[in-house]
Amino acid sequence: MSGPPLKVRNYSDYFSKNKLNNELEDFELDYRFTGKRIGKSGEIELFVITSVVDAKDNMFVRTCEYSGNKSGWKDAIKEQLSNLLSKIQVSKGFIDSKLRYLEITPENYLEPEKFETFLGGLKYKLEIKKGES
Repeated sequence: MSGPPLKVRNYSDYFSKNKLNNELEDFELDYRFTGKRIGKSGEIELFVITSVVDAKDNMFVRTCEYSGNKSGWKDAIKEQLSNLLSKIQVSKGFIDSKLRYLEITPENYLEPEKFETFLGGLKYKLEIKKGES
């Protein structure tokens, strides 16, 4: 772990189904984040979107707000992905396998306005998917 864990302040789930269709079929993981420093300290507010899309295009999205020491931001994102996969009933072995080599990088950072637009786009796709069911 790279620092003390960030504290979850709030989270929301948006799913087109209750669980992953089949963990043996391929599924895609993604994440985006934004945030800001609080004053001149090492404290931050972090906002994270994690998503899973299964082979049948079912979508599972979790948004979280965190606060705390900035050194724990990568661990918070990886833990959020793990919790999302667990929630949609992916087995621990598959979760460990999927996340083992996943590198959390700054390239998935979005400016706050683009972050909100990205989240809006995911919610729109979810509504379309729910309407197809």
